[in-house]
Amino acid sequence: TWVCASGPADRHSAHPHWSADHAPAAGMAGAAGAERILVRADAELPGLVTVTINRPEARNALTFEMLNQLGAAFQALSADASVGCVILMGEGPSFCSGVDLKAVSQVFGSAPAREGGARPDAVVAKWMEQCPAPIIACVQGACVNAGFEMALAADIVLVSKDARFMDWHCRLGIAPSWGLSQKLPRLVGAARAKLVSFTGAPLSGESAARWGLASLLVPPEELYGEARRLASCILEAHGSTLREYKRILDQGLLGTLAQGLAAEGELAEVAYGRMSDGDFRRIRSTLAAKTPMSKL
Repeated sequence: TWVCASGPADRHSAHPHWSADHAPAAGMAGAAGAERILVRADAELPGLVTVTINRPEARNALTFEMLNQLGAAFQALSADASVGCVILMGEGPSFCSGVDLKAVSQVFGSAPAREGGARPDAVVAKWMEQCPAPIIACVQGACVNAGFEMALAADIVLVSKDARFMDWHCRLGIAPSWGLSQKLPRLVGAARAKLVSFTGAPLSGESAARWGLASLLVPPEELYGEARRLASCILEAHGSTLREYKRILDQGLLGTLAQGLAAEGELAEVAYGRMSDGDFRRIRSTLAAKTPMSKL
């Protein structure tokens, strides 16, 4: 369960049906009974939900069950209009070291994979990409294959200096299936993407930030705090406008500049046509408040 509901100004507020605290609000247990995927609401920032991959003893490697749970979590978050921002992180010193090697046959040899259907790993990326709320990934330590691809599916990527992005698909003989081969070159350029993917060599957090793969380089001890600071800024935005902005931005990246500009023009025409006196008063009130904002 998460924080739920939005107020008349399209902000995110607590709803009595949902819990809101810093303890796990919903947990999805692994085979041994431990909660491997934690989904928790933030009491201080209603509308913020943190998803934690909780298998630090295995560098947060993903089992078949964990993939299904992650997909289900992001599907539920995508359907909850009250969720204004999501933070994705790994418990312990690593973000995610990819699919657990012991689960490879179960993940890639499952019936959907053999029959060309939706595999559990691909479902995670699908629901992350379709989530209308911005997703902030906090990346430290190992970020390998599936972990790398989850970072690419996020909207904002914060990295620590000790982060290590590694694409081992070629080394392991596993085809990429979450879009890594297409997203990475669009972010860092074909030459750099080939260097990372063909060699399997680790890309540091500093290089990831410098190349444009990551949004910000943050000290390890400040990673989650910085994510919450950015989330608080995001949650101050007008919710429906933010969701539409994210939609057309992502849509525009899939087409030409002309197509993107046309989509923006269509959105503006519809949005301006719906504006009421209440909207104009809200805009004036926001400008008059002059809320101080810290710099990026």
